[in-house]
Amino acid sequence: MDSRDPHKEIIWRNAMMKKTWSGVVVAMFILSLPVSVMSQDYASAFEKVRVQAVAGHAEAQQELGRMYVNGIGVTKDYVEAVNWYNRAAEQGLADAQFNLGSIYFRGEIISKDYVAASKWFSKAAVQGHAEAQYYLGMMSSDGLGIPKSHTEAFKWYSKAAEQDLAAAQYNLAVMYYNGDGVNQDYEKAAEWFTRASTLGLARAQYDLGRMYARGLGVPKDNIHAYKWLDVAAAQGVTRARELRDNLEKEMTREDVSRARFLSEEFRSTP
Repeated sequence: MDSRDPHKEIIWRNAMMKKTWSGVVVAMFILSLPVSVMSQDYASAFEKVRVQAVAGHAEAQQELGRMYVNGIGVTKDYVEAVNWYNRAAEQGLADAQFNLGSIYFRGEIISKDYVAASKWFSKAAVQGHAEAQYYLGMMSSDGLGIPKSHTEAFKWYSKAAEQDLAAAQYNLAVMYYNGDGVNQDYEKAAEWFTRASTLGLARAQYDLGRMYARGLGVPKDNIHAYKWLDVAAAQGVTRARELRDNLEKEMTREDVSRARFLSEEFRSTP
């Protein structure tokens, strides 16, 4: 089981695209304007945010950083973006601290610096920022910028998992499954795979299906194994499709029909 997160890109983009302060209202207003005047109104929005940022408003400082990163109403300027994210982060704004940590972690707009990344993730994590807690867990697990520690990784994954961050729930399940930083516990692993699966994480659905098929941490149940493998297969997990098809050979027609119904019911639920 892979404890790394293939959705790091998604988490990063979601964090960078968060519209705080007046950003959502501004964006909605601008999108309703004719194309010919959009650039002018982006510039106007930028100026309004800049005035508030200069006045010391942390949320505006973060929004200004986002605008510099994306070139909204201003020419892209990564140095200025980092400057304004840093100002907001220094005021204790958790989202800004996470964004700044992400910038240092990825090393795309400035030089990669795991020590600086761990510093800002830590500040956001202690304020309860789930994504920061997740990244801090990953850095602890891999020894990036901070000492390698499965105990610390387990602690931060647990905090993020309790906030329903699926990637953290998955990694926590893997730690229970492998006994890394915690006593091996298949029941706990199944519990966290279930929670991540319910949130739609395909890898968790695949591993939960495997556990039902083998009777690890849960009673052996081919119907539920098939269900979760089918759900994962529908998201493109090739191994899930292969295991589901092999499992089907051991099942009655009635059991397969029931499993497919459960899979379709789950996938059709909003």
